[in-house]
Amino acid sequence: MAEELLRPAIRYCRRHGAESAFLYLAVPLALVLAGHVFPLAARAATLKPATVQAWDRYYLWADAKVSREVKDAQAFLIQDHLPPKEKEEVLRALQSGKTYIERVNGVIPANEKFNVPDGEIHHWWGTVLAP
Repeated sequence: MAEELLRPAIRYCRRHGAESAFLYLAVPLALVLAGHVFPLAARAATLKPATVQAWDRYYLWADAKVSREVKDAQAFLIQDHLPPKEKEEVLRALQSGKTYIERVNGVIPANEKFNVPDGEIHHWWGTVLAP
């Protein structure tokens, strides 16, 4: 019975290699285990007003950044807004079959001091080429 359940995963692993196999098997397993092992951590947090205000401020900056970027008719993808060296790095990763993930920079204005009381903001972008 266990062999029948694992058969699709084994076929996938043979076709796509060890790195993909790890993600194929480990990510769903981790999500299932996290739900059983840490059921209390899965509950929503109660955000404090200062945390929500910081998020709203960050959101406005991020939205303004995106609005500036979409005005450029020559740039469609996020990587089109990157400097040439970084853009080449993204293209090399995609051409070699990898995903590319990077933290978003340039959202907070340079002269602003910004912190998130009792919280954190993680803002990332990524790209993958689906053949």
